[in-house]
Amino acid sequence: MALVRGKGEMHMRYRFAAVTALTATVIGGAAGAQESNYSTYGMSYGTMGSTLGDSDIFRLSFSGEYDTNPFLLSGGFSATGIDGPLGTIEQYRVDALVGYLIEPQLMLYLDAEATHTGGVGTETLISPGIEHTREKRTLGFYIEGDSNTLPTTVAYYGYRFSEETEVSFEVNHNDISDTIVYTLMADHKLGQLDLTALWMGEDTAPFNIIGFRGTYDFDNRFRLLTGAMYFEDGISAIKTYDFGAGYELNEDMWLDAVYTSVEGDTITDDIFVVGIRFELGEHRLLRTRIEDARASVVGFFAP
Repeated sequence: MALVRGKGEMHMRYRFAAVTALTATVIGGAAGAQESNYSTYGMSYGTMGSTLGDSDIFRLSFSGEYDTNPFLLSGGFSATGIDGPLGTIEQYRVDALVGYLIEPQLMLYLDAEATHTGGVGTETLISPGIEHTREKRTLGFYIEGDSNTLPTTVAYYGYRFSEETEVSFEVNHNDISDTIVYTLMADHKLGQLDLTALWMGEDTAPFNIIGFRGTYDFDNRFRLLTGAMYFEDGISAIKTYDFGAGYELNEDMWLDAVYTSVEGDTITDDIFVVGIRFELGEHRLLRTRIEDARASVVGFFAP
């Protein structure tokens, strides 16, 4: 089970407390008198059984997004750990974004993300970008890389058919490897049904990810969760199937239990995760909504 997100992550562990405190202070100060677009926090525990042995999985995360016209402020923190037969792996991530509204439909933004992964190293990503929304259409562009280089350019487009349905397309070009990755995302909310579907593919390699995540709320404090993903890279192929259920402890706060079956050419894993998650609102930037869709395909308890 991979700990590292598709996007990168960083920071030495002793620096995370200071950065997180600063992010929380900025976001908290804005929240007092401004509008909150999105907020979430959660924690989860799980077990993963494989041919190598059993592993314990822990996760804690929170994030928030606020409008302070003409600024948009957002930030978050997550900590993930796996304790298994190969030892303990820990990952800590901090991210922050500041956007400035040039006009009602045009926003400039700067996103920074820092991650420390134990035993692997550290990484920092910085990405300036711009996003324009006109009626139902959104067009955006950003450049992303570490503090010394910006090797990736990304363009994306989205169309919101209604308040409940949005489709987007992203093109990601890595300037170093000269490869292009395409992402097609569809998000649909209708009544009690919430469904996200996603496809990713590379132009010069047999790399594909196809997946969906869905929840159905019965309006009696219970909901069902399901999903599936197929991954191939020319060397191996992996399939995952998710089945779960949730109970609403409080408004927008859910206690969920999800079982995931992982089937591959050389692996067969079973993962069971229980978690509490609060989530309210929707991200203002289409870029962030696409990133969330990618993360959800990895699993219900992904960043």
